[in-house]
Amino acid sequence: MKPIKFVYIMYEASKSTYAESYFIPLMQGLTKHKDSVLFIRVTEKNANDAISITKVSQHFTLVNAPIGMFNYTKIFSVKRLVRFSFADAVGHQRLIIGRGINIFWTCLFLGLLTKRLSGFVYDSDGLSADEAIEFRSSLKNSILYVPARIMEAILLWRADLVLTRSGATKAILRKRMPLARNRPYVELNNGCNPLNYRDVNFSEKARTREEIGLSAMDVVFVYLGSFGPQYEFEKMLLVFNKIQTIGHEKKLLILVPQNDIEPVKRLVEKYDIDSQSCIVRNAEHDQTPRLLAATDIGFSLRQESFSMKHVKPLKTREYLFSGVSVIYSKFTGDASCLPQEIGFVLEGTDDAVLVDLQSWVQERILKPQFFHDLGRNFALLNLSIDNDVSLLSGAIKRMLGRVEA
Repeated sequence: MKPIKFVYIMYEASKSTYAESYFIPLMQGLTKHKDSVLFIRVTEKNANDAISITKVSQHFTLVNAPIGMFNYTKIFSVKRLVRFSFADAVGHQRLIIGRGINIFWTCLFLGLLTKRLSGFVYDSDGLSADEAIEFRSSLKNSILYVPARIMEAILLWRADLVLTRSGATKAILRKRMPLARNRPYVELNNGCNPLNYRDVNFSEKARTREEIGLSAMDVVFVYLGSFGPQYEFEKMLLVFNKIQTIGHEKKLLILVPQNDIEPVKRLVEKYDIDSQSCIVRNAEHDQTPRLLAATDIGFSLRQESFSMKHVKPLKTREYLFSGVSVIYSKFTGDASCLPQEIGFVLEGTDDAVLVDLQSWVQERILKPQFFHDLGRNFALLNLSIDNDVSLLSGAIKRMLGRVEA
């Protein structure tokens, strides 16, 4: 088979680290067999909307485009980059992977595809239009929901392959677009890159804690991610208040983007959690594994809703790779898939549930290194991004065989 030239195009908020944590390592994994990748990460428009291009390796080029979703002029600049990249890929098969349902980006994908420059893979991830209407409710989002669903249908109809993160998403998308029922789907697991966690070591926990103002004897809970209603912050703070850590001080480390720090601090104060018990701070992406490894138990809660059934929270995997046991919700694509030894499914906050949680937490206090190693070993075996790379690579090879035929 000829080598493949991939172009991956996605939009995300500039404060998000989703691309660095998952999508970039996923696509870098596809370059092992001399395939090459042009990865285009579009973020919201800033004062200097210059597009930057970085040659990360011989076969991987990263484009950061802070141009916003609706800048039609700049979209043409992105389109030219893709065309030039494909023009240079002599002797390659040419494939676009697109994540996002914005109208302009859909037009870009379709415009590139009309000349049959490549096959097309639609990465649905979750159900982004539904998540926006549920958790970013506004007139703007309400107006855009119907066009977004239309764009979703067009992308499904045009795709040669569809990527999801749960079987439930596949069922919904097939129901929504009957004309594309026979499209091949592949379910990815949102795995983590093991190389980012190669320096995680239980013996370093005390040193890291000292650096950030925590004691070696503290029981440290952690939250990693953005601030928003779907992440059940208030339930997390309520549970943290009610958990007893007999013989130990309990602390909560909250790692959020810089512009989320102040609203999170205000919410923490509302729950009467003092600054000695809770640290709210930002963390650079490359420092996250080390900080997580200094903690004991992570919160990965999601609000029960239609859209949340279609996501697999990356933070759950990041905790486990760092040796951190997880308190998580059953309302996601993970659907209670973790062994109880490393994951506690929080089904409410009534007394019976909290008694069970208290017992589960106490076990981790008594045998911290045992559960640290257990979580890491499970993650390395089951939640590595290498598994996703293999699934995606195999699906693409099968797809291209059908396209060529």
